[in-house]
Amino acid sequence: MENQIDLNYENNIAIHIHFFLAFINNFKSQETPLITVVKLISAEEQVDFDVARNYININKVYKDIPENKRKSTWEEFVTFKKNLGKDKKFTNSFKYYDYNIRESINENSSKVEFMSTIPSSKIQSIIYHLELEKKHWIVTSIEYIKRL
Repeated sequence: MENQIDLNYENNIAIHIHFFLAFINNFKSQETPLITVVKLISAEEQVDFDVARNYININKVYKDIPENKRKSTWEEFVTFKKNLGKDKKFTNSFKYYDYNIRESINENSSKVEFMSTIPSSKIQSIIYHLELEKKHWIVTSIEYIKRL
């Protein structure tokens, strides 16, 4: 009889833990930071500003630009990258296979790093910093690390 009580108690605890974890997960983003970055890159490649805005905080990424020019600076940069891809020497498609990808997640912040596997690349890595805002990961800064 004592063993049955212990099993019921353990099952009860396991069920409570399961529901508690499910409850907590409802308050966290359903998408990982990496998925957010991939969706941002994809939307920018398509020059779909409405979709891209869901994944980037323009005011934080472009904080060094005067506030009244941040949106237009971002749009011009995205359009420039798209137009550059029309030249046969360049592509506007992000080649994920040319990078080792690392994702690190803290409670309300995260980092996605793309490290180039091409030794001749001038950019060693691209680091996307994200914050959890209203249950969604949002890119808040982008860092380009040049190869030494």
